[in-house]
Amino acid sequence: EADCLNHLGLIYNQINEFDKAEENCLKSLAISQDLGDKKGTGDALYHLSRIYHKMGKKEYASQYVSQSLQIRSEIEDKRGQ
Repeated sequence: EADCLNHLGLIYNQINEFDKAEENCLKSLAISQDLGDKKGTGDALYHLSRIYHKMGKKEYASQYVSQSLQIRSEIEDKRGQ
């Protein structure tokens, strides 16, 4: 479910439906965190950073991408490096 919400958020981001994009990715983040899914958490954080960047909220984007990179480093996920 978290992965589907995350992808749905990306689709909404691509069509500039930022409220829906943010809502879906935040739900994905919450589910991933509840499950202890670090990969899912890192992905949701990264996607939120993309949404906030596109919205012009650079400070939020920077915070979320930093958190994502930290998690991806912990789990040795090389995609964000």
